[in-house]
Amino acid sequence: ISNPFFANLAKAVEEEADKFGYTVMFCCTENNEQKASSLLHMLKHRQMDGFIITPTLGMEGEVKRLGEEGRPVVLIDRFFPELDTSYVTVDNYKGAYDATSKLISCGYSRIGLVTTDSRQVQMKYRFEGYRDALKKHHLRQDENLVFRLGIDHTFAVKEIAAFFTSHKIDAVFFTTNYLGV
Repeated sequence: ISNPFFANLAKAVEEEADKFGYTVMFCCTENNEQKASSLLHMLKHRQMDGFIITPTLGMEGEVKRLGEEGRPVVLIDRFFPELDTSYVTVDNYKGAYDATSKLISCGYSRIGLVTTDSRQVQMKYRFEGYRDALKKHHLRQDENLVFRLGIDHTFAVKEIAAFFTSHKIDAVFFTTNYLGV
């Protein structure tokens, strides 16, 4: 919830739930699979009416079990393609594709990508959108223009600045809001 995107999302969820007489309990996993598992175990015993989960990697089994137990589950911001679960996301592929294509249409050709080393599905789709837009517009994907930071590396101003100065980048696409900020 320390990420502004998730803080705003949490506020909207709480406001909507309140309209229907529901109380929302928030827990922060800090993108830690063990912590997420522990929190889900605790919440299952607290008579929760349902679960809205921003899943961490490795939670597929936990989410699947919740569904098998008949508990309402909605995944948010990311999902597991192999699970038949309700989810709410943006079209990460199209967003990245459109953003990269827009930069190309403005005349930029050396478009850097600043991303995380996350293996989560939304990050995979954002990278694929970037890559495919370059390909569609006949620009070579240069791995030197892709800068990956560790998932926990949220304040990397010096590293990102060094990346910009060491490569001739004329535009940049950030795959996450917190890296861009």
